Amino acid sequence: MKHELAYIESFFNNELNTQERLEFEQRCATDKAFAEEVALYVKTKYGFMQIHRNQRKAEFEKLRRKPKQHFLVQRKQATYWLSAVAAVFIFALSLWYFSKPDLQELADTYIRENFMILSSTMSTEKDDLQRAIGLFNEGEIEKASVIFDSLAQHNNTDALKYAGIAYLRLQNYNTAIERFTTLEQQTLQSNPGVFYHALALLQRKQGNDLNEAQKLVEKIKAEKLEGWQELEKRHL
Repeated sequence: MKHELAYIESFFNNELNTQERLEFEQRCATDKAFAEEVALYVKTKYGFMQIHRNQRKAEFEKLRRKPKQHFLVQRKQATYWLSAVAAVFIFALSLWYFSKPDLQELADTYIRENFMILSSTMSTEKDDLQRAIGLFNEGEIEKASVIFDSLAQHNNTDALKYAGIAYLRLQNYNTAIERFTTLEQQTLQSNPGVFYHALALLQRKQGNDLNEAQKLVEKIKAEKLEGWQELEKRHL
């Protein structure tokens, strides 16, 4: 039972790969006991989001308490039952997907609100760093990224952070992720590296990026790293 619960939770936590997710969905369509456990899990955890709560509860209870059929059921009855279970599962799963807070929306909004302009007051450094910030704000982001990178080689963590932001704006997500990964390894009183790393993954959207971003988000919340308040504000 515990193993099944962990398996179900891994599906809804986006911890399964594509093949495993397909196997999970196939099992829901063919395994009565498992499908009922999944439906009960969704109902318990998400409460069906208060949508037609009483009606859906009655339908679920009716399905759960339905006497087991003799194993020699007719093909037509078996097909009808599988369709009913699949309908319950699809309904529960669709509610979960549509009600789940959208990390992609968070990334888009945060970048739009915070990475379009860099405040010159964000750093007390002068000369080259301020010049690079000015170039960034004037739309010369590629030129700014070169200066940020040069300064970052001299252990300037502000420049390293801005370099990652610049590459993110240039949609050079691989390099942005490299810079943010380096940033998160630095010992700082307040380090946005993990949060920015997650944002970059959500923008790149390749392979397993969304699952990896979700893991970083869980780490941020669990360890209260920089960005956790933003996540909490958006109920993520």
